Amino acid sequence: MEELQIIMSIFSISCLLEYVQGQFNISYFTIFLFVNTLFLYYLYKSLHISIKVNLQINNKDGDSDETN
Repeated sequence: MEELQIIMSIFSISCLLEYVQGQFNISYFTIFLFVNTLFLYYLYKSLHISIKVNLQINNKDGDSDETN
């Protein structure tokens, strides 16, 4: 029964992709990128990943190793 659910899910997704591609005239690659972005956002939120960006402003002397 589980195999049937998987097959029906794949079939439904493929029908949805056909519909979206036909209605909005966009490529499958664009749809794939959008779905991939949603999946990465889901992972980001579900795993509570924190992304930190460290910005360092260089001194006038050009020493980038020292911070003020």
